[in-house]
Amino acid sequence: MCVDNEGAQPRDYEKLSEEITPDRQRDCLILILEHLKKIQYNETATHLQREASQVLNGFECADNMGFAQIVRDYEEHYENKHGRKPRFSRRRGGIYETSGVT
Repeated sequence: MCVDNEGAQPRDYEKLSEEITPDRQRDCLILILEHLKKIQYNETATHLQREASQVLNGFECADNMGFAQIVRDYEEHYENKHGRKPRFSRRRGGIYETSGVT
């Protein structure tokens, strides 16, 4: 069970998994792999590449696309729509801090 970004209603994981098509899953893995390489998490990237080699085989990240860019675009869209930035993470236990990186 997942909780949506607003913290309102829990979402059924089965419904969420239906939204994740094989192409979307592959694209997410490619973006994550490229991001790991970019931030020099080389060992983690190697393990992901090895574990997901069949899914990733023959694909690479598009030139104009990156994980950080998608996050920035989503933040901008969310802020324009809701008047505040989205929260992508929270402290374990659900306690928010008002300053610092979350």
